[in-house]
Amino acid sequence: MSQLMHLEEFEETDGTEHAPKLAPVAPEEFESQVKAAYEQGYAAGWDDAIEEETKANERIGAEFARNLRDLGFTFHEARNQVLSTMEGLLQEIANSLMPELVRQNLGPHLVQEILAMASGEADCVFEILVPCGSLSLVEPYLEPLSTLQVTAHEEPSLAAGQALIRAAQKERGFDFDTYIQNYSAAVAALFDHVRQERANG
Repeated sequence: MSQLMHLEEFEETDGTEHAPKLAPVAPEEFESQVKAAYEQGYAAGWDDAIEEETKANERIGAEFARNLRDLGFTFHEARNQVLSTMEGLLQEIANSLMPELVRQNLGPHLVQEILAMASGEADCVFEILVPCGSLSLVEPYLEPLSTLQVTAHEEPSLAAGQALIRAAQKERGFDFDTYIQNYSAAVAALFDHVRQERANG
């Protein structure tokens, strides 16, 4: 026996049966609602933008701080490396180069001092005293002082690197070895400090 098929009926409707019923809105109220929705959306967007900017600034700040720490560490290490490399050179300057410079410049330096002391002085007699074995370092430079009364002698009581100029009531002493020793001590103290910094991390 055959069965009847029930087919869905399609009828044309104007779509009003199931459509929600909207209350009429006055144009002024509609405009007010649109404006309020816009302001609400704008405020939400602005808050999101500020939040994102704050997070970005925090990330940038953290990155910047880390870079500064890394840079400081790198600079510290580079400085220590350079100073360690220079230690031998600076000590060599103190031990070898500076004494030789003193020897070579003893005569010119004393002549320059006498010329400064003789300024405004008339008929002043100058006496240069140098350590034993140092007279030959001074005599070749006395020629420019031929218009002055200058004599040079070796004095056994003077240590190497020392010299003395006497003129009437004036006396001026020089101790180049002390300058060299102070320089050498300053270099040693500097590198002791560097080593202590390195040991303390």
